Amino acid sequence: MRSVGTDMPCSHRKSATLSLSEVLVRAKTQNSALRLKVNTVVNALNHQEDMTPIMHALMPDRWKVLRMLQVVTSDLAVSSEDFLAFVARHDALREVMCVEDNDDMSESYIMVDPLGRFFQNTAGQKGFLSRFSVIADTDIFPVAAV
Repeated sequence: MRSVGTDMPCSHRKSATLSLSEVLVRAKTQNSALRLKVNTVVNALNHQEDMTPIMHALMPDRWKVLRMLQVVTSDLAVSSEDFLAFVARHDALREVMCVEDNDDMSESYIMVDPLGRFFQNTAGQKGFLSRFSVIADTDIFPVAAV
């Protein structure tokens, strides 16, 4: 992935490199319909972080904060207390923040595990649907009868 400004000669690069927030401001100037949505999966590695500065810099229209769903391992799982502490720490961003705990995600998403199997969180249990190579997407997402 290239940094912004890397197509310029080396002598001008340092002053021409833009921050992500500057790139977003310029992009929104060129396309006023542009909307930024950020997803954060809260886990054992980031639950103590303060993401307020980056969210203020990015100015997302929506920030979805999801608690890590234990799919393959629980090694990076966070407790309810740690997740709620993360949410509380970011209360100043509540106008753009959309919080989803594991119970909120029950039967809300179709996900893919590392083995390529579709699965869904159903009442706290993983329900595997099938593998990509074995079944067509129309079998997994049937067309609704009209």
